[in-house]
Amino acid sequence: MYSVMIVDDEPIIRMGLEKTVKWEEYGFKVECVCTDGEEALEQLKRQKIHFIITDIKMHKLSGIELLRNLRNMELDTVVVLLSGYDEFSYAQEGLRLGAFDYILKPLDREKLENVLVAVHKKLVESDKKNYEFNINKTISKEKVLYDLLRGKNLMEMDEYILKYNLPIIKNKVQVAIVEINDIVINSEELIGNDKGDYLEKSVVCIIEKELKNNGVIHFSIIDGELGMKFIIAQAENIESTDFDHIFSDALRSILKTSNEKFEIEINIGIGKVYNHIYSLYKSYLNAKEALNYKYILGTNKLIHFNELNQGYNVVQKAREYVLNHVEEEITLTSISNHLNISKNYFCSVFKQQTGENFLEYLTKAKMDRAKILLKRYDYKVYEISDILGYKETAYFSKLFKKHTGYTPAKYKKNSKNFL
Repeated sequence: MYSVMIVDDEPIIRMGLEKTVKWEEYGFKVECVCTDGEEALEQLKRQKIHFIITDIKMHKLSGIELLRNLRNMELDTVVVLLSGYDEFSYAQEGLRLGAFDYILKPLDREKLENVLVAVHKKLVESDKKNYEFNINKTISKEKVLYDLLRGKNLMEMDEYILKYNLPIIKNKVQVAIVEINDIVINSEELIGNDKGDYLEKSVVCIIEKELKNNGVIHFSIIDGELGMKFIIAQAENIESTDFDHIFSDALRSILKTSNEKFEIEINIGIGKVYNHIYSLYKSYLNAKEALNYKYILGTNKLIHFNELNQGYNVVQKAREYVLNHVEEEITLTSISNHLNISKNYFCSVFKQQTGENFLEYLTKAKMDRAKILLKRYDYKVYEISDILGYKETAYFSKLFKKHTGYTPAKYKKNSKNFL
């Protein structure tokens, strides 16, 4: 039986999930039920949980923050999010952070059952892969490098470098993760298959050749989970920015050669450059986070952690501006001027980071505010339209109905029935 944690601040949802779902029939056992993310984190310190089903929005620590904490702790717990219809942007962020799936409220039993079957299948496959991976990965140079990559045994690094004659220099380091798309998507069909072996060997050959051709002298390639290759690149007597450019160019060549000459699609995540080998694991974590952005940016791409950070800051500032000025007229020009960037760049970054365009996000934010104004205040519809910066009441009403399914007047009249 795989252990389950339920996290929701609504007692009815918690009780419904715990008591009405026949968990044992799907191979699960509910180990604990928590009222918020903070309580969940405390429980995770005490026991191993395989599967968490959590609400996205909670009063204390949200489901997204809980998920982020899990990833920072490097726990491989499977997470499914419970989401309201108006929380899809949060669900998208959750998927980017590695959530397995999301289920819309009110819960659909068939959807929930399908998700439980899929989660159980994933856990079984993961156990099988981990077992095979651990059996085959004997104590060797690669095993030691793999552990160092994940932040293990850092205190013994100097000893290990000498003992295992590791190909490591105590200087700048940068990590990339190369993921073979076909193997990740079709893992069951390709395990032990000639095509799977061909893809793995071909990609390793491409990596070695292009790294050398592009002037990356010190590097190691480590086998990761199925379909993954970790590249540890190092350099000495070179500036960090120059090293980053050289390594990034080499990775672009790897992507191009894989696509054009071998017709192999790959995803590449690249971490930051760090000045010392002891920060190897930090660059590895950067690369993992960058690779997760394939769910937003698409596959068969090189995704650099540095570019994500810049875009993330732009998006966070834009969202903050919208929330603080939602009762004003906001245009692409006004927000771009506020952020001191061009409109085209802003639109591109916002779309890449969130999966939706800015105007869609802005409209949704204004409609959410309109719902609050309609429910809690005695404003007329035309007054709310004016407050939110819409000059035409008819246009505002049309947008509101599109997003909620109700006209503003009907929504106001029936507001007590809406959460």
